[in-house]
Amino acid sequence: MRKRKLMKTARGAAIPGFDQIPDIKDRTLKQYGTHVRCFLKKALQGRKMTRRRIERIRWEQVLAFLGGPGKGEAGKGDRRNYRCALKAYFTTALGMFEGEFGKLRAGKRRPRKEKDILEEAEKDSLWAVLPEQFRFLFDFLLGSGLRVQELCDLRVGDVVLEGKAMGNIFVRCGKGGKSRLTTLTTMAMAEKVAGYVAAEGLEANDRLFTNRFGEPYRSGHSLNKTLRVYCGKAAPKIKKRITCHSFRHMFCTYVIDRCDMQTAQYLMGHTSPSTTNLYYHPTFADVKRRIMEGPKEGKRKEVRDDDRGLQRLMAIVTEQNEDLKKQVQLKDEEVQLKDRVNWQLRQENRLLRRQVAKLERERQQLQSRMRFY
Repeated sequence: MRKRKLMKTARGAAIPGFDQIPDIKDRTLKQYGTHVRCFLKKALQGRKMTRRRIERIRWEQVLAFLGGPGKGEAGKGDRRNYRCALKAYFTTALGMFEGEFGKLRAGKRRPRKEKDILEEAEKDSLWAVLPEQFRFLFDFLLGSGLRVQELCDLRVGDVVLEGKAMGNIFVRCGKGGKSRLTTLTTMAMAEKVAGYVAAEGLEANDRLFTNRFGEPYRSGHSLNKTLRVYCGKAAPKIKKRITCHSFRHMFCTYVIDRCDMQTAQYLMGHTSPSTTNLYYHPTFADVKRRIMEGPKEGKRKEVRDDDRGLQRLMAIVTEQNEDLKKQVQLKDEEVQLKDRVNWQLRQENRLLRRQVAKLERERQQLQSRMRFY
């Protein structure tokens, strides 16, 4: 029902064969549908989209739409997205142009921009003008390092609020459909979350953060807009482009400064340490402090209370990681099995509806013929 609903919610009629694309994220599937519909509208010149007409589309039309560098009807920034959408539709759903898409090279990626993060004084000025609700939300985001969509999907039962594992966060279906285990950086934040849940009377299946109407956030657009508004109200005004993802960069920098790169990579859920390195933004003061202090023999490095809490939580996380991975794998298999069964039932229901409609047409034809006798 999920794919069929997405096809119907797009503009116009359903795209023929679009439901044969393998299971991917809802958001990606919706974007693919928009891109494919835009191409078919131009390729068919506004005519009705039927499978026979789509199968007559030539490769030259696809190539002219995508174009080379600086050419084509697709926008320069969206050309890669159009290419991925058309490749998934034509090769997977229709079995067309399999060799041609392999030869087509993707355009060059734009150079990566340096992410803006808040300094300590800027953070204090922003926190001074934020309302209590958003201050708690952004504190949690800064102390957990979650992606903004992972925060929107987070439920109360995914956060451990008591016992030795207090502060552990179980992320379900993160980026790439992967699940992972992370933790809050301080016990004070974990206690604050527990107090918030008790005060609001939330249950395990409820979303941890909701908007002012009590509904869950669908995406991070409204939160990013809130940040832009209050960055302008801060004194002095913060001119940096701060988003919810900036807090993830700040979290990674915090963990690397107090632990190591491997710990940050584990908590961030990155496959490669080179990706984690992109999130590290040391300041000149931090570099100078490291050089001046340096490791000295016979002198133990001073460890703060929040660092001890982080190390203790990391030890607990490491012990429980294997069991949670097995539980996640079993749950993912159950979800995949349910989706497969539901998809088969939808296909059978669709065939039955077609047969019923065919029988109804035959019955009407017989009735119209019997009128002549």
